[in-house]
Parts: sequence; C-alpha cells; structure tokens
Amino acid sequence: MDRLWRFQTITGLAALIASSCASVSRPAEKPRTPAKSAQAGDGDVVGPSDLSLCTRPKPDLGRTPSADVRELARRLHGTWELNTRTIQGLTIPTHSYFFFDLDLEHATSIGASGAAMVLDAGNLGVLDVRSLTHECPKDACLGAFWTVSIDTPDDGRQARLTMDGDYLGSYGEFSEGMKATEAMTFLLRNGVYLSGGLTTPNGGMGEDVWDRVSLEKNLLIYLSCKNAYVERYVKLSSERPLVDGLALRDAWIKKKQTGELLDPAYGRRPK
Repeated sequence: MDRLWRFQTITGLAALIASSCASVSRPAEKPRTPAKSAQAGDGDVVGPSDLSLCTRPKPDLGRTPSADVRELARRLHGTWELNTRTIQGLTIPTHSYFFFDLDLEHATSIGASGAAMVLDAGNLGVLDVRSLTHECPKDACLGAFWTVSIDTPDDGRQARLTMDGDYLGSYGEFSEGMKATEAMTFLLRNGVYLSGGLTTPNGGMGEDVWDRVSLEKNLLIYLSCKNAYVERYVKLSSERPLVDGLALRDAWIKKKQTGELLDPAYGRRPK
C-alpha cells in the first residue's frame, strides 16, 4: 500500500537499475486504459482521481457524514491487484498485490484491527529512454508487512488508518530492511472514502507524498501531484487473503527467511 502502496517505486531509482533491462527493437506496448473513478461532475469533490485533480483548487469538503470504521475495514479487507501504475505519464509494468486481513467479526463502528501486506515487483527500466520495451525482466522488488489499526478521532466524522510496517526489498535502504509507520485519515463523501497527505518511505531517498487516496467499493487509487504518480488497485476478492497458502504474518516471515524479496527478478503471482 508498492502503496494502501502503500511505499511506492519512484523515478529516481530508474538510474540505479536501468542497466538491468536490455533494450530490444520491439516497441513499447500501448498503456492499458485506466479504470475510471466515479464522479458526479465538475463540482464533485469525489472526482477526478487522476492528475487533472492537481490543477484544481483544494475543495471545501464542508460537513461530511460520519465515517464508519467497520465499513472502511470491510471495503479494505481482501486481495487487491495493481491494475495501473503511471509515473510522469509512463505506464510501468508491474506484478503487484496488496492484501488486507482485518478482523471483521470483532470490528465496530469505532475500532478495527488486523494485518496487511504488499508484494510489489515492477519494471523501472522502462523509465530509461534507452529501453524500448515493456517486456524486460522485472528489475525491482519490494515487500512490506503491517500491523493495522483503524479508529476514529474525537469528532467521529473521520476514520484513521494506522499501519506499522516492516519493509524489505531489492534496492536502496529497503535491502537492509527498515520500519516505518504509514497513517492517513479518511472522510466519507458521496459513498467514497477520501484521504490525503499520506507519506510513504521510498528506500532512502526521502518520502513519497500522496495528495489523494480514494477508496470505492472495488477501486483503491493513490495520486501524487508532485511526482505525477497514479496507482490504481482493483479488488480481486473479499475473502480472507492467503499468500502461498499461509496467513499474512506467516507468509511474511517465510519470505524474509528465503530472501526472495532481495531478488529484483522476483515477481511470481502469489497463490
């Protein structure tokens, strides 16, 4: 949550790893058409969830209905696939999944808890102008495991998502392992949960800042105006997620032990 991904790949890393992606004569694939976010019109603060949002004045959300923690947890719970990642207008090939395992049975309107995990394999080599194809091998790998809690601030109209994370990957400070906390507060507007100002680690090159995070029923979108990033996750399942047949915490322990997250070519689809 890649990065609910959140921790996301960035353009600055391309120079570090572009040489691992050999150029070929085949032209780049046409980028997939991104999924559209629901919006009611120009005056609707829910949309758009794309870079055109960056040219608009900051909306006045006004009075919003109470954000139900239990409903937010229900929407997040399950398995998400990164459908589209764009950086500076370029579509970046990925093999990335976001998992939320939240205790829905004991969740209430004011509190919920659980775990989350990301497995992200991307191809930053396409950011190198010398590379002419999207078919190069994956050249960046990253994983993270979070302990998750959701609660409500004093006014009861917001839902605060806090994720205490353990990160490991094939580049930057991620390769040594690192810990960080990601936190954001959601408002509910026209049936969409909205948040902004999320910061996520990027492996020792500062932090990424996400101006808008929007959660619809089956679509989770991260948007950064400064870096021109857009990431769209599509929900694959609302069932309890398992990775390689294991609960998230057990799967994370196993992946750290095997060292596969340190391999930039790692990117097989989790079972």
